[in-house]
Amino acid sequence: MLLRIAGDSLISDENSKVMERKMDISDWRSKIDALDEVLVYLLNRRAQYALEIGRIKREQGGEVYSPEREKEVLGVVQRLNRGPLDNGAIKRVFQKILEESRRLESRDVEG
Repeated sequence: MLLRIAGDSLISDENSKVMERKMDISDWRSKIDALDEVLVYLLNRRAQYALEIGRIKREQGGEVYSPEREKEVLGVVQRLNRGPLDNGAIKRVFQKILEESRRLESRDVEG
């Protein structure tokens, strides 16, 4: 899947790198703003999926916290990582995402 955001793609070639070197700070900030918009959308979409999983867990009498699944997710995202963030940074970001997913699922159970 190739995703284009603000004229950028997740897979770039050398020609686009040459073009990007000529951009100024406001151009780069616009690209970041566009990515932030997509990240917020995707994080909320992920949260919706987590809520649905939480609903299924409740129906089946399962626990919200699944350490095996979290370990699996952290391993996958680190294997997918191509930088420049190192695996420690990716792990910390996803640990927070998983923590917020658990919080959301728990709140849904209580509320």
